[in-house]
Amino acid sequence: MMAGIAFFAGRSKGIMDTLMFHFPSSIYKDKDQNWYNPLKSWRGKYKDGKKENGPKFKWATTFLVWLTDHWHRHQMFYMNGIMILGMFTAMQFHLHWGWDLLIVIGFRTVLGGVFMLFYRLILIEED
Repeated sequence: MMAGIAFFAGRSKGIMDTLMFHFPSSIYKDKDQNWYNPLKSWRGKYKDGKKENGPKFKWATTFLVWLTDHWHRHQMFYMNGIMILGMFTAMQFHLHWGWDLLIVIGFRTVLGGVFMLFYRLILIEED
């Protein structure tokens, strides 16, 4: 279960960085620009897409921002995944500190590896 959480957190980090830094060459370039394109999707937080009009709905710019665009949705998955991994590690393993360190390094390695898999190979069509 914990490896699965690390996998999906790494996947979300890969999606976030692909949208932010490689959108024009990503698999998302031909999809709904208002949801996927970070140059436009940030407007989804606001009424009529204009910051001066205030939030589109209550907490659209804070707690529920993950409902406004693809980048923020995956940021929520990534951050919650990291927190859940930390929580489960702390709760389930009462081992020597060296083992705890190895577990943290292991999860970080899985997360980083999956991130790179999606960011460099799966989500980019051309660069």
